[in-house]
Amino acid sequence: MERWPTVGRRDSLRALRTSVLSQTDGSVALVGPAGIGKTHLATDLATEAEQRGFVVLRAVGGETTARFPFAALAPLLPPLGDQRDATALFQQVTAAWKAEHGTTPLVLFIDDCHLLDPGSAALVQQLRSAGVCRLLATIRSDNPLPDAIDALWRSGDLEIIDVDPLTPEDLHRLLEQILGPPVSMTTTERLFRRTEGNPLYVREMVRAALVDESLTKDSGIWELHRTDTRSSRLSDVVRRRIGSLEKSAMEALELLAVAEVLSESDLNTVLPDPPLEDLEDRGLIILARDGHRSQVRLSHPVFAEILRADMPRTRERRLKSQLAAHIEGCGARRRDDVLHLVTWLRDTDQVASAEQLVAASKRAQALFDLPLAIDLAQQAMAAGGGTQAAVALAEADFRNGDVTSALKVLAQAADAATSDDEVAGIADTRAHVLCLAGRSAEAFEVLEAARQKVSPESAEQIAGRTAVLMIQNAGRPREALAAVDQLRHGGQATMSTRSRMRADYVAGLALPLIGRSADALRVCREFADWLRRETDIPIPEEQALIGSTLAHLLAGELAAAGSDADALQTGMVRLGDLEGEATGALLRGRVAIASGDVLRARRLFERALAINEGLDDQIGIRWSLGAVALAAGLTGDAEAASEAAERIRLDTVEPAGLFEPDLVQRGLAWAAVACGQPVRAKEILTEAATTARALGQIVSGWQLEHDLLRLGAPPSADLLSAGGTRWAVAAGEHARAVAERDPIELERVALRWAELGFVIEAAEALAAAVDLQHKAGQSRRASALLTRFDELRGKCQAARTPGLLRPSEQATALTRREREIADLAIQNLTAASIAERLVLSRRTVENHLQRVYTKLGVTNRAELEQYLRGT
Repeated sequence: MERWPTVGRRDSLRALRTSVLSQTDGSVALVGPAGIGKTHLATDLATEAEQRGFVVLRAVGGETTARFPFAALAPLLPPLGDQRDATALFQQVTAAWKAEHGTTPLVLFIDDCHLLDPGSAALVQQLRSAGVCRLLATIRSDNPLPDAIDALWRSGDLEIIDVDPLTPEDLHRLLEQILGPPVSMTTTERLFRRTEGNPLYVREMVRAALVDESLTKDSGIWELHRTDTRSSRLSDVVRRRIGSLEKSAMEALELLAVAEVLSESDLNTVLPDPPLEDLEDRGLIILARDGHRSQVRLSHPVFAEILRADMPRTRERRLKSQLAAHIEGCGARRRDDVLHLVTWLRDTDQVASAEQLVAASKRAQALFDLPLAIDLAQQAMAAGGGTQAAVALAEADFRNGDVTSALKVLAQAADAATSDDEVAGIADTRAHVLCLAGRSAEAFEVLEAARQKVSPESAEQIAGRTAVLMIQNAGRPREALAAVDQLRHGGQATMSTRSRMRADYVAGLALPLIGRSADALRVCREFADWLRRETDIPIPEEQALIGSTLAHLLAGELAAAGSDADALQTGMVRLGDLEGEATGALLRGRVAIASGDVLRARRLFERALAINEGLDDQIGIRWSLGAVALAAGLTGDAEAASEAAERIRLDTVEPAGLFEPDLVQRGLAWAAVACGQPVRAKEILTEAATTARALGQIVSGWQLEHDLLRLGAPPSADLLSAGGTRWAVAAGEHARAVAERDPIELERVALRWAELGFVIEAAEALAAAVDLQHKAGQSRRASALLTRFDELRGKCQAARTPGLLRPSEQATALTRREREIADLAIQNLTAASIAERLVLSRRTVENHLQRVYTKLGVTNRAELEQYLRGT
């Protein structure tokens, strides 16, 4: 970790190369705040310049050298004696450099050029203007330029390039290069929020977090568990920057460090006449509009952390007390006021009410600050917060991965509940936790027992949770929609916020499974609009993207599905919602599978698995394992696929109905394919399709039956009649073309799949068309199709399905049995193993394999694999 790699600077490096290393004379100054990566980037270019034959002369400006004429450039200058005439000095330096370096082009690299003394700056201007050297400089954006350097820019002899912070995507790539994958997106987001993409701050934070073990890979994925890690080197940088401020300026900074953000009017009330203009000019604060209010915050989160760390305890308590009094005096009306108020009161040893503590805990949970949410809920319990505090604590415990504690708290609260609302609320939360712990039967029992105890009015909350369980755990979309209809019976105007939220969420998941993706998308749009308007609802608008991603995906609209899945994960990561991040990764992986990018899908699925394991989310773990088995199976990675499949088989958790047939069981089937068990794979798919139909998951059933078709099974009656969405229409046409053995129609089907973006299905359909053309004696047409097939197969990247192995470049077709045996043979299975799996004699397998060798003109299995895979 001595020197970190350059990430996310491609455009800047390209501009630097064009300006400095081009044939024409060029010079560049990299401008940006401290730590942004100016020196790193300039050093990369200087190294490249030396590799290209330039001589690089290096100098560094500094506060000390700026006090003495030419001190920064002294190592590069000849002995000057008493010479101080500018023209004579320029000529002396020019002659010395020419004598030493001849005609070799020179690059003068000056780090911290803004700290040059006036004489050095003037000499640099002369050398650059005369073409003696090219200039590569770094300049701090919060410092004025020396007049001579400014004159170079104004004359056009110096180009200015602003160096921007790393984007979250660049930061994530950097972290995975440094730490090794996978790094959770939530960790990246937390570091980005703390550092705002400043590479120096990132480096120091990561180093310090590794030392104090707040950044670990305990669950197979890098997680930042705390955000209060401090770096002494970084603290020194910040202290130097603010050390010379006057008292009034420091008071304003300290108040903002405690409050984090204040309206300008609040700041002026608590601290009269703060020097905001001066602080803004120095780049220490930012003023921004938020609706009708002007808000003030420190320009970087690190400043707040270091100011708080250096602040005397008595001063911090005084400032928090002032802020709390001001918020209480204004009525604590704004959404985050109660959370700020409670935390400030707590730190000043003043007492908040149980009601305030519960509200603050829920707000902290909505902001995904789970340790704080747990702490506040525990305080609320101690203050007599009753069932509301218990529910808040259980929800925070569960979301923090402590299922056991959550269920224990809820069981105790259930025994103490007296009112209908308390009984219903606790049953609701218990059922949710039980389901995600893989105990859905208990969850339904808890809900039914509560329903019998409460009034019809209070039963609405139980009905809402029942609707969620019907889709998420029972996997029965029609029953779930019936429960939604029951919730909506009185119209949306009479529904509680919680019921409306659940009704839309459930409908968004259930409708795509029965082929009504268009209706699902309408519901999801309305759901998102409502969440956007109702800012007090404790879930983000991105929640609606779960249903819309699924709707687009099952309808065959991959571009829209990918866009929604990306937005879902980005939003959840921004919020710090690990469960949401895992869901986003899972859905993004499913879109990648459909698009043929199986390697990317596997990385996403493995990320989801690591997060769910960290959360102890048993259902999420099962879904993720099925997804990993699917991706590994599609790439032919038998070892990884069988490992995931074995974990699923050993799983004692009660499976959820949602995603069980079309993700978990489908993953097991493709794992069997990779392990050379095609018969077993078809058995799993057949059983899963039957289960999907029994649950009412029409589209999932079609998907599984289409996989059977791809593995050589005859088309089912259900698949032959599939329709209603673009994906279903293509699958139905594919089934009919196979049933009719029509190569022309298979070509059309391949084109349709390709237009939809399902490149694996497109290539497989075209492969089948090639086979049929061969059998019909249409060798010329088959050869023409092979070119198109190769293009499609190239887009499938690492996919290795039986359907992608079929075409040959000779006008000879293998029988279905010969293909089946050939596919197993190239997986290094012995003839005896193949015979056992296909229920054949060993002699039959050997005879078939010999005929394959003869037809294809190969002599061994290695050549057979090269031939079949087209490599």
